Amino acid sequence: MTAIPFKTGSILLLVGTKQGLFLLSSTDRQHWQIEKTRLGDRSSYIYYAIFDPRKDYRLFATNNGAHSSLCYSDDFGHRWQEPLKGMQFPQGVPPNEIWCIKPGQANEPGMVYAGTDPACLWESHDWGEHWEVNEALLNYPGRDTW
Repeated sequence: MTAIPFKTGSILLLVGTKQGLFLLSSTDRQHWQIEKTRLGDRSSYIYYAIFDPRKDYRLFATNNGAHSSLCYSDDFGHRWQEPLKGMQFPQGVPPNEIWCIKPGQANEPGMVYAGTDPACLWESHDWGEHWEVNEALLNYPGRDTW
C-alpha cells in the first residue's frame, strides 16, 4: 500500500500545465505546498488529471502534447507507467486528445472511463492497464458529426 504523503484532512489539487503536472496540498486552504511530479517535459501538455482512491490512490493523467497518451502513478507522481494496452481505434489510430478520465463507482472495482476526441468512450476493467473502446458508442450512427 502506498504511504500517503499528505496529512489527514488535507485538500489535494492536481494541476496540469504545459510544464507538467503539479500537486498542490493544504490543510487550511490558506497555505499551499506545491510539488512537481515527474510527469511532463517541454513537449507536454497535461490536459487532465485525477486520482482514484479505490486503487491505493492511483493518479491518472493525460498528456495532449505531441501525441495523446494516458499514464498512471501509484506513488503520487514519482514514477509513471503507460497502460499495457493503450487507446487505439480499430484502424490502429490513437485518439487526437484525451479529454476526461473518470474512475468507476465504488461498486465497480477496476472500472475507469475516458472520453476522447474524436468523440468516443473508452473503458478499462483493470484500473487503467488495458483500454477498450465502447463499441456501441463507436458504431453509433452520426458519431462522426459530433
